[in-house]
Amino acid sequence: MSLNSSNNVTFQDQSAVDTNSTVSWTVASVFSIVTFTIGLLGNAVLLLLFIADRALRAQPFNVYLVNLLLANLGVILIQYPMDIITNLHSSQWVLGEPACTAYMYAVFILEAASENAHQLIALNRIWAAVSPVSYRSAHASARTAVVLSAGVWVYVHVVMGPGWIGDALYYRLPVTTNGCQMNLDGMPIYGWIVQLFIYELPLLTMIAAFPIILCVKTVRRRARLKKRSARIRPASESQSMAVQPVASHITDNRNIRSSRYAASDALASRSPLAPRAGSHAAASKAESQLAPQAESQLAPRAGSQMAPRAESQLAPRAGSQLAPQAESQLAPQAESQLAPRAGSQLAPRAESQLAPRAESQLAPRAESQLAPRAGSQLAPRAGLLSRRKSHRYLLLAMLIASVVVCWTPIDVYYRILMFYPNFYIPEFYQTATILFSFQTALDPIAFTFALDNVRASLVQRLFFLR
Repeated sequence: MSLNSSNNVTFQDQSAVDTNSTVSWTVASVFSIVTFTIGLLGNAVLLLLFIADRALRAQPFNVYLVNLLLANLGVILIQYPMDIITNLHSSQWVLGEPACTAYMYAVFILEAASENAHQLIALNRIWAAVSPVSYRSAHASARTAVVLSAGVWVYVHVVMGPGWIGDALYYRLPVTTNGCQMNLDGMPIYGWIVQLFIYELPLLTMIAAFPIILCVKTVRRRARLKKRSARIRPASESQSMAVQPVASHITDNRNIRSSRYAASDALASRSPLAPRAGSHAAASKAESQLAPQAESQLAPRAGSQMAPRAESQLAPRAGSQLAPQAESQLAPQAESQLAPRAGSQLAPRAESQLAPRAESQLAPRAESQLAPRAGSQLAPRAGLLSRRKSHRYLLLAMLIASVVVCWTPIDVYYRILMFYPNFYIPEFYQTATILFSFQTALDPIAFTFALDNVRASLVQRLFFLR
């Protein structure tokens, strides 16, 4: 709604007192009754719900909603009954001077409080999006919300109060001849200031709120993704650089080990074990053939000469040359070259480079990047989202859509009236006033549909689920 010098806010120049007028049902009167009924039920029920539900009272954001409900109820209880009566009497004021003063208070101060309560919700959402840390610290309790809501009422009374008081005391034309309207012929500059800052600024703020929030969230999301990609890229590069030396070292160790085994095989082939094993096999064969024939002749000799000689030549020689030589050349060499070197170079180096490096670079890095990040960012963030997922931005979107539809026609009408005082189109004016008054009925509907906790508490209390 607005102030103007030649027309009433709700009723035009023909709204002089006519006590003999008859009641007539019009579109305006029907919509006035519908708006009054829906608005009174919706705002009163939700206000009682916020008062009765301790969980809803504990949320600081709900203070802004209660503030809007109080302003709407003030308009509904004071202004709308007079609208119904006047519309039933063909837009003629029949209630007298004191009622006109109360009506002007509801039209200019309470409606201004309702519009600026909408603006406060939009500013609240902008604050939460632009500076979330500051918003959370300021709204740790309901004190900030209470102070800001009270500030809206003080602001409205400071700006609108002088005009309302001055009109009631000095400038108002007689209602018997001019109806209930505010006369601003003596305050033209004041009318422009009020129109701009009280009525048009809240609409502009709510229209601009959603693009501002969307831009802030988009910039913050891109910065977060850029920072995350910058953290992941160096980690993947260092992991690939760490795996390549380990793989090349394993290949070198395998080559060394194969060369050592080849050397040990060549050494074993050059040892005197093979020929002596062959001579010993031939001697055993000859002995097995000659034993039956020369047993009687060779037994003493074999026992006296052959056995000692064989024992002295074969056993010591085999023991002194075969076993020691093979043991001294093969076993120590193999142990000294294969086992220690393989143990000192292959296994320890592979263990010291592969496992520790893999554990120190892959596992800790994976734990430091995946597990902590998942634990510190995903899980807590998911918890915060699940805990704070209250659809407040959805509520803002619904309020913006409703006020654009309901407020724009009346603001456009009075802005045109500022430049063309004789501008008046009855159909456009009635449609604009009906839409504007219907905003008070849409607010509680938006609260119920957008806020899960409000809807759940309302269902529980209406159907006695507790």
